[in-house]
Amino acid sequence: KKGRATKLKISNLSPIYSVIFDDIRIEFDGKPATQIAFVPIGTDLDVSFMTPEMMPPSWNYVNVSVFLDRQLLMALTHFSNGELFYVEFRDLSQPRTIASAPNEGSVSGGIVWMAGVQSFDAYFTNGSEVTTD
Repeated sequence: KKGRATKLKISNLSPIYSVIFDDIRIEFDGKPATQIAFVPIGTDLDVSFMTPEMMPPSWNYVNVSVFLDRQLLMALTHFSNGELFYVEFRDLSQPRTIASAPNEGSVSGGIVWMAGVQSFDAYFTNGSEVTTD
């Protein structure tokens, strides 16, 4: 399970609000993200990174630490509403049917089967064959 490219937007982390920093570190339940890059946009900060490899499907606590000259300035551990900062890692490598409904096709004389599928994008981008049982 490879790490995935991901982005976060952190509101109000900006020199405009006297928050001056030179490094950001992100951890998921203590496992560090890699290839962290950040760009200030207005009063917000866009942060891109690679998630840790081999993350099992689960909810994970996130800690974003902000540094200046290798000194910890702040740790962002909660959303603005006060809830702990958690994210869910899912295994999206295989498509999953989340809903299906057969409908009678009166015009065609057959049956039309409609399905809702989650985690399907790899099959569009990789050109893989999809089969149903």
